[in-house]
Amino acid sequence: MSITKRYAPTLLLASASALAVFAIGCNDVNPPIAGRQDPYPRMQINFADADLRGATAVGAPAVTRDPYGTLIVTVDIRNTTSRSFQIEYQVTWFDKNNQEISKESWQDENLESNIQDQITVKGPPEATDFQVDFRHPE
Repeated sequence: MSITKRYAPTLLLASASALAVFAIGCNDVNPPIAGRQDPYPRMQINFADADLRGATAVGAPAVTRDPYGTLIVTVDIRNTTSRSFQIEYQVTWFDKNNQEISKESWQDENLESNIQDQITVKGPPEATDFQVDFRHPE
């Protein structure tokens, strides 16, 4: 057996490895940065900051449908402080596939001190779920 035949597989592997290292070294394109998995499920009621959450109390959303099948959501909210303040809320609507179908503009609401209030919103006809976000006015 000749030396060439005996070392051919080793030479081939070494050549392929050198070529791969050269090809990788010449790549100046950075790989994509993959997103992190969010361990928390999407919540229906969200607060932009802990201070606002601490200054309010909310009840579980009451979800009904009108005679035409349109989703109606009512959220009880109470200012738990001794002073009145303004908040803003925004509703995002989702379809049966959990895809966003509509996002309403931010709405103002005045919360009187220690008074129970309600926010009621009506979704688009194809809405099956929702998310209500609360924040301080900007």
